[in-house]
Amino acid sequence: MKTLRLDLERPLEQITEQLMRVQHRFPDLVTLENFEEKVKEGKLQVFPIRTQSVMVGQRHEDSVRIVAAAGLLQDILDFLPVFCHWYKRAGCTTATLGGRRGWSKYLIGMGWKHGDYDGELVKDLSDVG
Repeated sequence: MKTLRLDLERPLEQITEQLMRVQHRFPDLVTLENFEEKVKEGKLQVFPIRTQSVMVGQRHEDSVRIVAAAGLLQDILDFLPVFCHWYKRAGCTTATLGGRRGWSKYLIGMGWKHGDYDGELVKDLSDVG
């Protein structure tokens, strides 16, 4: 696994700007209403990857949903195992992602499977190291 740097000094405005690109493409999938408040309350977890990318997770009981991912594809793909490991250690057993069908061509080889809904991908976190 590659060593990745989380850019924890990145301003919230820049992270929100990146996520807004995702929201404009998928307005029904990503809602950034009260984003900062949800982060502060722990309802959303933000992972600023390197200097140009970001992932947002939302834990619900024993599952995590990838709410949004924006930035460079390779940064996101490199960080995904770290993301899954973090949530496994937090007690999650599955991860889900809903979005463009194109994600499957990258994630199926990383242990993700098609879910019950159109465009949904699911990963069993028990196999995460």
